[in-house]
Amino acid sequence: MGRIALASVLLFASVISSAALSCGDGRAPNSPDPSPAYDARAISRCEHGRGDEQQDYTVEQWRACFMIARTFLDQPPTSLRYAFKSCELGFDEGCLEYMDFVHAMATRRDDAATPAEISRARALGKRFCESGLRDFVGHTYKTAEACHSAGLLYQDVDPVDLATAKAMFEKGCELHDEGSCLLMQHRYAEGR
Repeated sequence: MGRIALASVLLFASVISSAALSCGDGRAPNSPDPSPAYDARAISRCEHGRGDEQQDYTVEQWRACFMIARTFLDQPPTSLRYAFKSCELGFDEGCLEYMDFVHAMATRRDDAATPAEISRARALGKRFCESGLRDFVGHTYKTAEACHSAGLLYQDVDPVDLATAKAMFEKGCELHDEGSCLLMQHRYAEGR
């Protein structure tokens, strides 16, 4: 290893050591508990954007939040917070993930799925069922999947609203979502 590379490693190690001392356990205040796949750079990028002074870390802020949401599935409040943050940052797939997290947590009666979270997820579901998800270029995609996810939020989560669930599944089925079509055929068929 050359002298410049060795000096860079030593400088990096001293910066990390001093940061760990100043934060107690080396994590930023209010950071989630470490997980086996935990990446402190992703949390820093999600929390601070490109102002985090990690020029060598090329992950965009929305992507970092999305990655952290998936990393901390065993910590529901943390997972919901980061999934919603990726959504707020304009990553519509993060919104879909957030909706699915809320559904999963609410159906297993996890306290992280508060009435406010459920209401917000349902509103997102209705919006994306109407207009679809948009990528950063403006292309629409996953509308049928959004309708299905929204329908599940109305069908399975209190307060249940079967009329709205049925409307979401009908639109999802019209857009060729197989899960929505199966629910329409078996649960919402005429006379049932």
